[in-house]
Amino acid sequence: MTIKKENHIHISDYKNLVREIVRGGSLFSLFKFQTEMIRKLTADNGADFTQQRIVDFLSILKEVADDCLLCNKCNQTYKFRICTGLSYKKDNAIELICEGCGDCYTHSEERSHFTYFNFEAWREVDNLRKRSRDSL
Repeated sequence: MTIKKENHIHISDYKNLVREIVRGGSLFSLFKFQTEMIRKLTADNGADFTQQRIVDFLSILKEVADDCLLCNKCNQTYKFRICTGLSYKKDNAIELICEGCGDCYTHSEERSHFTYFNFEAWREVDNLRKRSRDSL
């Protein structure tokens, strides 16, 4: 019983640390660093064990991001999505989507930078393409 209580305290402390890092604007850096460290520290434990630790971390990251991360443009909460690979390779990713303005940010373990796009802009470009085809 004491060990469970101690683990809960450590997880709570860890969540607070993650919350401060995310509020400081370093979500993607934390994602990249933490997944690399988990892979390095669990390399001898097998792919399933490593993947489960990464999923545990991503669950904490999602909980914290859902609690404190807001879109800079429209001040709405981002929809946080975890994307895990089927082959347990280094292909886990996270995605932040703002349903208010259409901003979307993605980052994966294999990429060195995050990707940004806007759904509303894509829809507008698609509509312009359709209209230009119809006019030909």
